[in-house]
Amino acid sequence: MWIITFFLHFTLGLGTAFSQQELQLVNDGGKSINNKLNQKIKMANFILNNSSLRKRLNTSNDSVAKELVERARDNLNKIETYMDNKLFLEAGAIIDFVLRDLSASSQLLNVPNQKKKKYTKNLEILDSFVLPEWENLSDSDYDFLQENLAKIDELRNDAILSSQSEDYDKAINLLDTAYYLKTTLISNLQHENTVVYDLKFDSAQDEYSYMVSRTHHYLDLVDLTLSKKEVGLQTRKLADNYIYQTLVNLEVAENLQSEGKPSEAIRVLGKSINQLSSVLKMLGIKI
Repeated sequence: MWIITFFLHFTLGLGTAFSQQELQLVNDGGKSINNKLNQKIKMANFILNNSSLRKRLNTSNDSVAKELVERARDNLNKIETYMDNKLFLEAGAIIDFVLRDLSASSQLLNVPNQKKKKYTKNLEILDSFVLPEWENLSDSDYDFLQENLAKIDELRNDAILSSQSEDYDKAINLLDTAYYLKTTLISNLQHENTVVYDLKFDSAQDEYSYMVSRTHHYLDLVDLTLSKKEVGLQTRKLADNYIYQTLVNLEVAENLQSEGKPSEAIRVLGKSINQLSSVLKMLGIKI
């Protein structure tokens, strides 16, 4: 009888111990959830009350971004009720939704700045592409040169005007067209001078972006020149080989850039540019 009584007390005591341990785990888990929720709520409140966000919203014409912010604000106001009723899972889902809306609105509000940066960089690239001085041109070539120089200036001026009204899409397209016209002049008019590039960069990432654009420029220039001129079989094979290597190197460089190695990516692109430059020299164009 004593043995049975002892066993019952021991079992009940063990069960009580397990219950208390489980309860403690639940309580600790609840505290952890609460802490995470409170951190997210503080973050959302900080973003919504940030003066920078208000300023960007006031100066933006993006109705979707504004709707996302208002929805985030409304949902954030509902969370307190869920927290008071200890509906932590529901509150967690809502605050995650709030933060996603705020992140999406921020990305939309950043689009004009990104386009402005692209416009500015494209303008720098266009201006850094210094054309050679042509001499002894035929009358038709001279007229062709002057006509295209006038178009380039007009496109550049129109791009600046478009940027002033924040129509960056139009401005970027105008600059791309002007850049293409400069490339066309190089390809169509014989010259002996060197095309000069002179740019300074704030970071390796900026230089990488420029090198990608310049590599594509060389590819376009080689392709355009080959379409205008009759070349020997060996020259054509060399050009095709370098074009293929350049396309491969562009992918390699992109992978290096994504791995945080912009300097290595720049070196890879520089090698391709040198190869394409040698082809252009064989075709009578010095770069």
